[in-house]
Amino acid sequence: MITATDATSIAKQSLVQLTEESPTDLRVEEVELSSGELYWYVTLSYNTSDTEFEGGKYKKFKIETNSGRVVAMRIHRVL
Repeated sequence: MITATDATSIAKQSLVQLTEESPTDLRVEEVELSSGELYWYVTLSYNTSDTEFEGGKYKKFKIETNSGRVVAMRIHRVL
């Protein structure tokens, strides 16, 4: 099983690969292991050149604990 640190690294790499954005001020906001320990949920926040003054963007990743495969990336909206 991959660790929370591994899942965080995978989420960061996937953010750049999947969005083709150049994130700045990349931060880990949340890391959570699902109740059945099947998935890690990792929420990242970051800025881009177009969001620098808007408060940034948030993405939530769902990562399999067995393989480290990203199975979902969603926009995470802050209320």
